[in-house]
Amino acid sequence: MRTIQQNRKLYWLFNRLKLNEDVIRELVNETTHYRTVHTSELSFLEAMELIKYLQNLSRSGEQKKTETLTLDRKRKGLIKAIFSWYDRQGKVVDINYVKATACRAAGLGVKDFNKIPESAITRLYAEFCRKQVAQNEIRMEYHQFFNN
Repeated sequence: MRTIQQNRKLYWLFNRLKLNEDVIRELVNETTHYRTVHTSELSFLEAMELIKYLQNLSRSGEQKKTETLTLDRKRKGLIKAIFSWYDRQGKVVDINYVKATACRAAGLGVKDFNKIPESAITRLYAEFCRKQVAQNEIRMEYHQFFNN
């Protein structure tokens, strides 16, 4: 039979994954090859198999959440870079205009800002930051030329 440590680990994973009783019964049923739906009747090896499966589920869920957060941060960074670029030009624009600019700049025929691929977002962010640096250099040269 399963150990106390396995039981603790199982229920910790069930809670972490927010699994309800029906899902838990189904998982136990599949793990035991339809022998039982009760966690108390799991063998040591069956409990190990279920724990490993639940840990993999937990990791993949965390990885997807992390990837989503990273992409969200990149999108926000791109929006900020485009806003800043327009601001340096003295133009007042709204969020829809900025998103439309990003879609056009992506050059992929994308109409929805959230559909721009991560690689394009990274490229666009670098490009708009580069444009701001270039604007600063031109302004400094202009001021030096006319102030001397």
